[in-house]
Amino acid sequence: MANSLKPLYEKKDRHGGRRMLYIGIGQNRGKRLENDVDALAYALAAHGVEPVETIAEIGEEFRRMLLEWEFSGDWLRYRNEEEYLIQSGEEKAWPF
Repeated sequence: MANSLKPLYEKKDRHGGRRMLYIGIGQNRGKRLENDVDALAYALAAHGVEPVETIAEIGEEFRRMLLEWEFSGDWLRYRNEEEYLIQSGEEKAWPF
């Protein structure tokens, strides 16, 4: 049976990760992760899991589950920088 899990957003960064933006809040305030690859590395390191050669070595279902679990509390997720700026109210003023 084909894997029915699909990424929420298809745009990829240069490392093959989805171009998500993770912004820490609460105890993670001030932390910022630029994509799923960085977020996955952060989650693995936080739990003492040895790094792997490539992200492809970790199964898709496990990656998705780990990202959902690790970043469901003190983190906000955005599709990109623009979405973050608009939703956070930090939108840059246009120069006139």
